[in-house]
Order: sequence, then C-alpha cells, then structure tokens
Amino acid sequence: MWNNIDKFHKDNKLKSWIAAIAKYKAIDYQRKLIKELNNENIDNLEIEDTTTIDKKLLEKENYEELLKLLSKLKPQDKEIFVRKYLNDESTKEIASSLNVNKEVINNRLSRGRKKLKKLIFSEVNSSERHI
Repeated sequence: MWNNIDKFHKDNKLKSWIAAIAKYKAIDYQRKLIKELNNENIDNLEIEDTTTIDKKLLEKENYEELLKLLSKLKPQDKEIFVRKYLNDESTKEIASSLNVNKEVINNRLSRGRKKLKKLIFSEVNSSERHI
C-alpha cells in the first residue's frame, strides 16, 4: 500500500481501498500457491497450517523492510544491529570482536534505535500527508 499510495484517489474511502488491496493480494498469493502445488507431487507433499504460511510470508516481508531500514545506518552500526538483533550475539561478544568497550556498542545501538525510530515516523507522516 505504501508503495502505491499515489494510486489512492481522494474520492474513495481509505478503508475500501485497503480492503481491495488486501483482497487482490490474497488472491495473488492463492494463485501462486496453487501454481506451485500443481507442479509438486502430491504423494510427497506435507500440508502445512495456513497460519504458518501466512506467518512465513509476513516474516519475509518484515525481514525485507528491516533490511531496508538498516541500510540507512552507517555500515558499522548496521553490522552491530544485525549481530545483536538478528544473530542474537551478546553485547560482550560484539564488543570483543570489534575491540571496543560494551558501552560503545550500547551507545551505537541506542543512537541507531533513535535514528530508525525517526526514519519510521518520518515515513509514516509523509505517507499520511498523501492520503
């Protein structure tokens, strides 16, 4: 929706526009899944719970959005964020491998979180102005 906000017309209701996008996105996912199932041998197929599939799709989309946001940080800050929050490394491990104090890592994480928060809210505010 954010990428296509320019296609929203003021004479439409936002709620209806969002519902239509969700409906057609769901239809696209369903068609894609059916196409993939038609290419698989059903005898070897394990059926997953649909909530698991939805969860995986959402996780992938969230991961891509997270990487896009992290790309706006300095390279070293991005590395620290990935190691801390995606790879679950401790602050002590990161500090040791970068030859700095834990406080330096904590300060970079704190500043990075503030920067990301500012970026997120600026994107939300700019999107709201287009509506």
